Amino acid sequence: MKIRTKLGVFPIALAIMLIVSLLITIIISKNIVQKQVGNHLLTTAQSRAHNIETLLNDNKKTVRTLSVGIPFTNGLDPTIDYTKRMTECNLRIKRTIEIDPDISRIRVLNKNGIVIASSHEDVGFDQSAEEIFLKGKDNVYIGEIHKSEYTGNLVFSISAPIFVRDIFSGVLIVNFDIEKQLCEIVTDRTGLGKTGEIYLVNKDGYRITPSIFIDDAIFKIKISTEQVNLFLTEHMEEGLPEKMEKKPTEYLDYRGEKVLGLHNYIPGMQLCLIAEIDVEEAYKPINKQIILLIIVFSILLVLTIIVVIIISKDITLPIIKLHEGTEEIIKGNIDYKVSTKAKDEIGQLSRSFDIMTTRLTESQKELQKRADELDEKVQERTAELEKHYEKKEKQRIANLSVLNDLNKTTRDLRAEINEREQAEVALRESQERFQDIVTNTGDWIWETDEKGCYTYCSPVVKQVLGYEDKEVLGKHFYDFFIPEKKEEMKKVALKSFTQKKPFKNFINRNIHKDDYEVILETSGVPMLDDKGNLVGYRGVDRDITERIQAENVQRALYDISNTLNTVDNLHELIIKIREYLGNVIDTTNFYVALYDEKADMISLPFDVDEKDEFETFPAGKTLTKYVIQLGEPLFAPRKLQDELNKQGKIDIIGTRSEIWLGVPLKVENIIIGVIAVQSYVDPNLYSEKDIDILTFISEEIALAIKHKQADENIRHSHKELKELHRGLEIKVKKAVNELREKDHIIIQQSRHAAMGEMIGNIAHQWRQPLQAIAGIIQNYEDAYEDGTLDMEYIEKHTDKIMDILTEMSRTIDDFRFFFKPNKLKENFNVKDIINKTIKFLESSLNFNQIKIFLDLEENCIINGFQNEYSQVVLIILSNAKDELVERKIKDKKISIVLKKIEDKFVLRISDNAGGITKEVMSKIFDPYFTTKEQGKGTGVGLYMAKMIIEKNMGGKLTARNLKDGAEFRIEV
Repeated sequence: MKIRTKLGVFPIALAIMLIVSLLITIIISKNIVQKQVGNHLLTTAQSRAHNIETLLNDNKKTVRTLSVGIPFTNGLDPTIDYTKRMTECNLRIKRTIEIDPDISRIRVLNKNGIVIASSHEDVGFDQSAEEIFLKGKDNVYIGEIHKSEYTGNLVFSISAPIFVRDIFSGVLIVNFDIEKQLCEIVTDRTGLGKTGEIYLVNKDGYRITPSIFIDDAIFKIKISTEQVNLFLTEHMEEGLPEKMEKKPTEYLDYRGEKVLGLHNYIPGMQLCLIAEIDVEEAYKPINKQIILLIIVFSILLVLTIIVVIIISKDITLPIIKLHEGTEEIIKGNIDYKVSTKAKDEIGQLSRSFDIMTTRLTESQKELQKRADELDEKVQERTAELEKHYEKKEKQRIANLSVLNDLNKTTRDLRAEINEREQAEVALRESQERFQDIVTNTGDWIWETDEKGCYTYCSPVVKQVLGYEDKEVLGKHFYDFFIPEKKEEMKKVALKSFTQKKPFKNFINRNIHKDDYEVILETSGVPMLDDKGNLVGYRGVDRDITERIQAENVQRALYDISNTLNTVDNLHELIIKIREYLGNVIDTTNFYVALYDEKADMISLPFDVDEKDEFETFPAGKTLTKYVIQLGEPLFAPRKLQDELNKQGKIDIIGTRSEIWLGVPLKVENIIIGVIAVQSYVDPNLYSEKDIDILTFISEEIALAIKHKQADENIRHSHKELKELHRGLEIKVKKAVNELREKDHIIIQQSRHAAMGEMIGNIAHQWRQPLQAIAGIIQNYEDAYEDGTLDMEYIEKHTDKIMDILTEMSRTIDDFRFFFKPNKLKENFNVKDIINKTIKFLESSLNFNQIKIFLDLEENCIINGFQNEYSQVVLIILSNAKDELVERKIKDKKISIVLKKIEDKFVLRISDNAGGITKEVMSKIFDPYFTTKEQGKGTGVGLYMAKMIIEKNMGGKLTARNLKDGAEFRIEV
């Protein structure tokens, strides 16, 4: 192969290497860009998802707090007057919507799913089949996002159960108008470029947030992209873990454009959050780099070809000329000159040839003489020339090798320069992107060294703590903690530094430059060097002061609502109110004033004051009376107090305060008093926000005070009722004693005659009605303590006592004339008799926690003595009850089944008391046989029952043991 051909292979190999390098560079750059874009989309999407979840959690807390509030629990309390509780409930609905602009609709449903109160005209609608009601019965439930049929805005519903005295009584449904909030979250396109967007898709695949490309896209565009299909299959159908896909994928979006995207599942509402950016924009930086690389590689290849051509020409032309001269000399043309201008070894060799030919010409004559010697010399010279040529050839090859090494070094250096230039461009773009994020985000981004000293602070620290970023640099992170918590929080934070672990959502309290408290939520990750040593931490602080304050207000409201059922009097209630309110604002000087309009007097059932002590005082022109007349909250610094005094609107009573806040206490638009706080030394202790807090919870406080006042009035009335019922109880006991004496006489007589024997059962049967009466009387005290004792309660239970006494009297007559021949049979419904009999034992069964299971067939009409049949059922039920209690069965059950079999009506009464032993089974229908202790049974109950069924009604009464108890079968 010729030297020129060999040199021509070099640029071809170089071209192949450049092309391969270019392809590798493109692939690596594309992966780097894809990873950078994916990380940015991931961070942005996670931030939006966190904001949405925070919004959902805040709204859930609001609904949970409202559901336990007094107005809504009272609205479902049947013991309260309907008009009063509905007025109270509707007032709370109206007040809540006025206070919270995000709440667009509130409904209260009873336990059957019927709307009983609403902010819209849908009272009476049946929502029992709606998912929002069914799932809201068990716990707080978030419904799907939808467009409101009333406002047309984007809303979602949250439902929560309402319990009245720990019994499920209904569901509260609140609609939140979140179109503005969601749009603010997902349409914030900071750092997303021109084509990047974030949007939400529901479980049906419909888009529920605006599009930057298509107008009016909400609920009109169904997304069927790869990311939505992942959401529907992975999270909705297969139930895989809720996580973000960290690696973005390329796919066609709803416009048909190729995009990079990933998704995040939001489980609280079964939503999919999609983050996308056009591939063209995402890869735009790398496309510029690729074009630049192609230009640079092309120039390098052209220069290489030119160099090869020049080198090839310089090397081959002298050799060719030398070869031609040699041919001429070989032909005998000794005068031919082959000298060249080349200064290399070949040029020297050509000039040596010229010198040689010259000498040959001059010495031609001598050649003949010295032919032999010349031949030897020529041979020696030729050998030297060959050695010299070989040496020069080796030197030339070495020079070519050095040149190749130099070219390779040049290429490597240029490649390194290009890589560094690309890295500098990428670093500059990354810095610009990071600076945009740091500048535009509302969070404070920072970096510290391994000792916790700040080495970087974003300018947002000015908004958070009031310091310039330069003031913070060099200080420790714990220098800003509040003094009383500094060491505790410092210890917790430094523990993470020691363990080199990331931390998230670390709540810490800091002092603002203007000397007030700021609550921050801190998250950070460690920065490690190549050897794994800690060099510092990087993280972010978020100001959550307002969120914590709102949570404290909601917690105070919740605690105040719960306190109503735990304290005994108004004074204790107000103590608790002050305690819970003190978690939100300063209550050092705090009082609750109640207004007596008739006497125009102010009474202070509770007053804690550093300067003054009052119990009652004339309303006059006090600040308290001024708030009552104004009917609105008053924020009164000392300057305003002086102006009102000067205008003659108020008189200064007691020690003058630097700041005074008062809010009227209203119940059904009637002002019953004022709640107030004040400070004698610090005019800046309170702000306008504190007035909003007091106003927000004043309605709950007013209702609590009103209810507690009503409870105290009822308790006072109950003392009189208790004395009355004590007298009634004495009379009842006296009557019972008289009846027991009569029973004793009857039982004694029953031992001498069959009819007398059956009358003896009266004492056995009356024990249960009497216990029921005693139980009702004992319940009066429980009702009094629970605050449910009123005239309606008294009338209801008095009527029940009279019914039992009347039935007891009727029983005496039934037994007295049991065997009289003129007693007439009559048709009666067995089901009615059973229900009536159970009613006599209802109190005793409930007291002993015995459950009754009924399976009664309709229209079971028989002809006989209905009172006697009722007595038989009562005897069997009483015996079953006694056995269950005596044997201490945990889950006590009695089952009553009535069926028509052929032409007979069969009643089966069974229990789970363990059954009857074989020795006792054969004697249970014998007279005077009993297994009970002395004085607790006469032994004639079942004997009398068998006589009634078999002799008087022509039926059959039998007993047998089942798996876990005994069964009595009455067949008539």
